[in-house]
Amino acid sequence: MTGLDRFRIAVVAPFPHSHLPCEGWMTRILNIDRLFDGIPRIYLGFSEDHDDSICEETWHDGERAEVLLNPSGRRSMEFVSALAETVDAFYVHTSHLAEYILPWLGTGKVFVDVHGLAPEEEDLSGNAHLRERYETIERWILQSARCCIFVSEAMADHYAGKYPSLEPKWLTIPVNAFLPSGVGITRDPPTDDRRPVVLYSGGIQEWQNLDAMLELAESAGDEAEFRFLSHEHGLIRRRSEELELAHPPAVGHCDKAELPDAYRGADFGLILRDDSPVNRVSCPTKLVEYLLFGQVPIVRSPHLGDFHRLGYAYVTEEEFKGGLIPDAASRDWMIEQNHRVVEKLRARFDEGASELLALMSAPAPREGVATRHFHDLRHFRRSVLARHADFPCRLLEIGAFQLPTVDPSEADVKFLDFHTTDELRAMARKNGGDPASVVPVDYVCRNDDYAEVVDATFDVLIANHVLEHIDRTIEWLRTVRTLIADGGLLFLVLLDKKKSFDRFRPDTPLSHLLFEHLAPEEDVSSIHNFETVLYYDETFIGGENDPEIKLDVKRLAQGVTSSHPGVHRHVFQFETFGERILKPLLYTKLLDFTLLEMSNCPQFGEFAIVLRAGRDEAASDPGRLFNPAPDSLPYLGAVRAPEK
Repeated sequence: MTGLDRFRIAVVAPFPHSHLPCEGWMTRILNIDRLFDGIPRIYLGFSEDHDDSICEETWHDGERAEVLLNPSGRRSMEFVSALAETVDAFYVHTSHLAEYILPWLGTGKVFVDVHGLAPEEEDLSGNAHLRERYETIERWILQSARCCIFVSEAMADHYAGKYPSLEPKWLTIPVNAFLPSGVGITRDPPTDDRRPVVLYSGGIQEWQNLDAMLELAESAGDEAEFRFLSHEHGLIRRRSEELELAHPPAVGHCDKAELPDAYRGADFGLILRDDSPVNRVSCPTKLVEYLLFGQVPIVRSPHLGDFHRLGYAYVTEEEFKGGLIPDAASRDWMIEQNHRVVEKLRARFDEGASELLALMSAPAPREGVATRHFHDLRHFRRSVLARHADFPCRLLEIGAFQLPTVDPSEADVKFLDFHTTDELRAMARKNGGDPASVVPVDYVCRNDDYAEVVDATFDVLIANHVLEHIDRTIEWLRTVRTLIADGGLLFLVLLDKKKSFDRFRPDTPLSHLLFEHLAPEEDVSSIHNFETVLYYDETFIGGENDPEIKLDVKRLAQGVTSSHPGVHRHVFQFETFGERILKPLLYTKLLDFTLLEMSNCPQFGEFAIVLRAGRDEAASDPGRLFNPAPDSLPYLGAVRAPEK
């Protein structure tokens, strides 16, 4: 076996090199890596600093390799796209790294280990401006990943409350202690013959509350000895000096192999996290290790992940500060209680791991949509159409201009356009294009009633970026149905508003489309023109969205009547179109179609729809029209077309 097809799993995370600090998420990566023993796998390390011209795998042992990728690089994305064709699964560590795999979410191969709450963590880190970005990613993950892996039941409860309309596929795999082989967990019984030792082991992220831990060390320094172990030990020392502590803790660092000895010499473990969403869903590595090695946790809030509901024993920060320090006999009982909690967590880990491996070995579901990385627009469109169309066939394409979806050599293809062939060639020449590339127009229709000029039916009708320009959507769809043979296909590609000059416009609601149909005497074009004038993103043509100009009433008044062919009558986005527009519309029985597939291509900002002519009552679905409307999703810059 040669090439990328030798790998069965692609792990999106840094390779767990022995020199990397084994704290927090690296412990998690190592734990999950153990589950994949015996399975050839490749680690995808993403960074904007990586050289896109290399993209070569480096083997670290007989079954594990690593490749360094640039998320903005064309070759890197092509590498991932090639992997997506051959691997059984992507295992993605953290929602942050999932951003780089969004185009492949719909393949049915992506498993996301959520780790924590990315939007809320950004808030805690002082990056509130990134919250919306990661909530968008979070929502996509929950909607489209093959499975989400949560570290606690509390995390599942959090998402059920935050997104009540979503029904993500998930399983729980709590954090498990990662210990070097041969390390025992035995320890001496608790004693009152010496001052108790309080240990902190881990990083100094904002939610760890370093200052609070140092203040506790200061206030309880006569009653206990404090030791801090962290790869950021220099920063802890400097902060101790800045606070001018009379009882500064002993500060140092040890590697994972030495950590068990450090734990055995301690009686208590510090974990002073606030009562916040981030902490209420967490499963801190250090807390698991504290319980495992018999350290009684000192907590600010006891509500950490599932530990409270599992019955762990602890002492609070205020109790310890006030001198209510459990004696040796009390600690002995607390240690036994916490060992039972660790056993419950280990059982959950084993159960979740078994479910994960079974799910990853099962074939990816064929239902849903495979969103991949594509060389160009035509590649994307053809890949979707090819799953449903049989060639050769009779085919009509509307508005192909210079980019026909199917070449005339492959089928009996006819082209329909608003303009004649000569007019289109003149337009191509004016825009600097090649007039010879313009398709030969067979039918010229100056309105939306194609039946006036077309006297045939077709097996496939294609309309790319046409529907958003149509005033009365339902009438148009009913018209094109008359041109499609029973059982034939309607293939539509729509522009996603998030990547166009209409990104600020509200989504067109179903009510608007139904009103157009039910009130044919009403003029519906003016509101489209007006919305374009008001919401047009001037940066799309190199300008600025100056409120003084954009909200000038006289200018807006002129926009009520002005119009041009480029106006988008309606605007949609992939995430809401199926559930809030198309499925309810088909459910009304106004249209004689059955939905076969919707496929998203965020890389180029468009999505494809495949409809079969003829209704399938069993497949009728009212969608989620009457669920709370999701927010408009901003375009994610990380999912963009590669540089040419």
